[in-house]
Amino acid sequence: MCDNHYLRICEYLVMKTLNTISLVFLMCVMIVSCGRRGHETTRDGMSVFRRYSFFFDTTMMRSCIMETLDSDQSVFPSDMTVKKRYTDSRSFSDLPVWFSYMGLSPEADSVLFFLREALPENGLDTGLFRLPQISDDIELVRSLAYDSVGKGINRVMARLDYNLSRAYVAYCYGQRTGFMRPDVVFNTLEYKSDTDGKVFSRLFGYELEKMDVRDVVRMLDTHDRVSYMRQSKPVNDACRSLYAQLRECEDSAKRRVLFVNIERCRWRVRQPAANSRHVLVNIPSLHLWTVCPDSVSQMRICCGAKKSKTPLLSSDIRYLQVNPEWIVPQTIVKSDFLRHAGDSAYFASRNYFMTNKLTGDTLEPGKVTVAQLESGKIRIGQRSGDGNSLGRVAFRFSNDYGIYLHDTDNKRAFKYVHRTLSHGCVRVERPYDLTCFLLPAADEWMIDKIRLSMDMDPLTEKGEKYVEKHEDDERPFRLVNYLSVSPEVPLFIFYFTAYPNPCDGKVEYWEDVYGYDDVIWKEVSYLYMR
Repeated sequence: MCDNHYLRICEYLVMKTLNTISLVFLMCVMIVSCGRRGHETTRDGMSVFRRYSFFFDTTMMRSCIMETLDSDQSVFPSDMTVKKRYTDSRSFSDLPVWFSYMGLSPEADSVLFFLREALPENGLDTGLFRLPQISDDIELVRSLAYDSVGKGINRVMARLDYNLSRAYVAYCYGQRTGFMRPDVVFNTLEYKSDTDGKVFSRLFGYELEKMDVRDVVRMLDTHDRVSYMRQSKPVNDACRSLYAQLRECEDSAKRRVLFVNIERCRWRVRQPAANSRHVLVNIPSLHLWTVCPDSVSQMRICCGAKKSKTPLLSSDIRYLQVNPEWIVPQTIVKSDFLRHAGDSAYFASRNYFMTNKLTGDTLEPGKVTVAQLESGKIRIGQRSGDGNSLGRVAFRFSNDYGIYLHDTDNKRAFKYVHRTLSHGCVRVERPYDLTCFLLPAADEWMIDKIRLSMDMDPLTEKGEKYVEKHEDDERPFRLVNYLSVSPEVPLFIFYFTAYPNPCDGKVEYWEDVYGYDDVIWKEVSYLYMR
């Protein structure tokens, strides 16, 4: 009797101990699972997968994920890096991103809801990001309807997890860097005209800020991943205006133009600082804007012809030169001057001079041959003054192309609708106004000295007296030559066929003068939501 009683006590104690151990183990699993990324659980602490949780098989799950990766056709540049994140996971606890044994992370819903709104706003194809499949799979998980589709929980969760990660990284990386590489595409687009198809023209001179896609993939395993996704969209004013236009536009042709220009906004290039003084040049609009915190002014420009395109770049205007000489680039010598070799009258009528680059000796143009001009050993220059191709003033900034902004002796060109006619430099319609913008601290007498040097009437009494006193002197008066711009003024030469006019903020559309829209469209059209 005592032995039976003793045995029952021992059995009770053993069962109680086992139950306690099981409960502690279950609580530990819950804490670990929920602590990783806040995965969803029911009130009683049990897995939301309920009876299907018993079908979780770590070996089967890993196998299903690897099968998903192997069968997936990579579309985005980031897809391979996302796949590597899964293949490099050493344990099952690190393998899934959006779920655990206890349930699906609420952040999976957050990603889906965000992308449902963000992708159409960008004109991006939701099907390409597999949002319909993701939505269906999440609904399948919520309703525990795996049997209805003949798919086991391991296979459905593997597909859902990868598709969510793939869409997340593709969106974040694309929004933060662009869906194409403009430097690679545009700098291998065409050859320089004087290199017999051996050297590419560098049409894109902006320095792109580099970003490693692996940094975006690492965000998958952080607590900040949803906020990071929400902050990925470009936030400059121009892009906001284009987004607003795209939401309201129903014209298919204009939507395509907006889509291409939104892609330009994604490129990580230098942008004008808020409330700064800067100069904007937009090639398709054929206009230049001088921008101050409290005012904006615009003027017409002439830019490079299709065979000598003005490069896209950012720099800082450092100084201006009044009454500059023009040293003719060798590319222009070959394209425009060889046919005039030996024609003294041609060179004399246009105030050109020639020197030997090695010795500095002045040469007689009538005796210089085509072969000598082709050799690159002869320097051709044009004297400053009336008829100089650079006009009365040139605005200099550092760049690898030898281009600058300048006045011109051909004022009629600004009346043309199509003004892509230079060798690459940018001709400005109102050089005096640009000069005043760049020198805001110049006093009245300095302004008058500039005006007199540009062969303009003075504004002050002191200037008028100077003219009277030197009425017999050669014109224009050369009172100034080089003038430093301090502080240097940022310059942005860009290419937008749809852009908010800086004067009033209204989006305007312009002709694709260089055909760059078609180049971008070829690279990103697969993303477009039709």
